[in-house]
Amino acid sequence: MTVGPEWKEILLFSFPIMAGQFLQQLYNTVDSIVVSRYGGPTQEISNAMFAAVGSCTSLIFLFLAISLGLANGGGVLVSQLYGARREHELRRAASTLLITQASLGTALAVLGSLGAELLVVGLMRVTDEASRAYAVEYFAIYAVGLIFQYIYNAVAGILRAVGDSRASMYFLCVSAVLNTVLDLWFVISFGWGVVGVAVATVIAQAASATVSIVYMMRRYPIFRFRRSEFVFDTEKFRICLKLGIPAIIQQAVVSMGNVFIQRLVNSFGQVTMSAFNAGNRMESYALIPIFGTNMAVAGGGVSALDELLHHPFRRVYAHLGPPSGRGRRAVDLHDQLLHPRAPRDCGLYHGLRARRRLRGLLAEHPLRLDAGHTAKLPEILLQALDDQARGARPHPRGRGRGGESV
Repeated sequence: MTVGPEWKEILLFSFPIMAGQFLQQLYNTVDSIVVSRYGGPTQEISNAMFAAVGSCTSLIFLFLAISLGLANGGGVLVSQLYGARREHELRRAASTLLITQASLGTALAVLGSLGAELLVVGLMRVTDEASRAYAVEYFAIYAVGLIFQYIYNAVAGILRAVGDSRASMYFLCVSAVLNTVLDLWFVISFGWGVVGVAVATVIAQAASATVSIVYMMRRYPIFRFRRSEFVFDTEKFRICLKLGIPAIIQQAVVSMGNVFIQRLVNSFGQVTMSAFNAGNRMESYALIPIFGTNMAVAGGGVSALDELLHHPFRRVYAHLGPPSGRGRRAVDLHDQLLHPRAPRDCGLYHGLRARRRLRGLLAEHPLRLDAGHTAKLPEILLQALDDQARGARPHPRGRGRGGESV
């Protein structure tokens, strides 16, 4: 994402994310369509099942708000560490995110399954006699799949952070097809109704989570954790939480608003529930471009920025001799400013101190960057450091005095 027009790179990176979100929406949509057509022996029973499946959609997204927020926060941290080539910390951050998501998913899966009746009838106010039992059954089974959704969201966030947004789309393609086939099989052949579509969804989600983990470890050796490396790092967790809290709050506030609206709608009975379910599906699809672009910028953009920061520095260090000499000291100073806890821990004071030391270390050392262009190390190094301290995007080639390109 550091080469070419920004809008084009962001758009190309966003398309697979949007496609993945579209496929995720298909889970509940396919469930609703299948039960409305083939769910029961009569159309009245099928209509009750359709209303039941849609009656707890907002509650499901409320449960997923924490996962999506943490995945975004953890993805930002992973992208920073990946761009800075801090591999040891990267593995600890990734393992912390996976452990956190798996633990939360398990806890919420137990809570949702055991408390399904309280949540569906008490919170969501599903009081319609024909739909209530179906809604409780559907949500109790669907909640089991939260653990797989949480794990998948963690893996998808990690893959986006390293610039791989297409893999998640492929996983969801396979999962969506599997979900559709199992829906039809369980409902038409076995006559399981809402239980069948819920079980099919959980199986498809488990398959997606499993395949994504296998792909991540095989495709990226850096994520092949040793037993001693797959740990929960409290410091990394705090950073993930700090970065993810704004997204969690945003998702939770929107989801809570939808829960209260859904609760009010459910009180009007089966017909209103069905109508709202159909309209809510259309709105979810309409919002995909907004959320997809946001996730692309938050994930791949940070990783790309760190890559951009490292690009001129790596060219500089190649001219400084062996790692044990001046080049190693320059790398150490540079890493201080690229630590993911900056600028709070490595802010203006440390930045100025590091720049003074770099100036003394690298002064008057010429560097040939491109054919026909020469520069001195302090110019490109200090330009990048100054841009970072101000929070601006550094220039990939830097600029010398008087605005002349170097």
